[in-house]
Amino acid sequence: MRTFALGDVHGGVMVLNDAGDMVQCVWDEIPRFYDGIDVDHFQIMPNHTHGIIVIAGAGPRARPDDKSYDNNTGNHS
Repeated sequence: MRTFALGDVHGGVMVLNDAGDMVQCVWDEIPRFYDGIDVDHFQIMPNHTHGIIVIAGAGPRARPDDKSYDNNTGNHS
């Protein structure tokens, strides 16, 4: 029997496992951490995902506020 990473399809419905639930939670939280970024349709498949990210007003180097990140070198301290 094949094991899937994110869940399985039962009766035509995707049923998420713990990893699939985690991926869904992270997807839902993306706009909270990235200014100017919104998420649209998202579909979790048994072994991969499809999603649409909407970039509206994000700067060219949009990323979460990370105090350990050095903008000049691109390194984390």
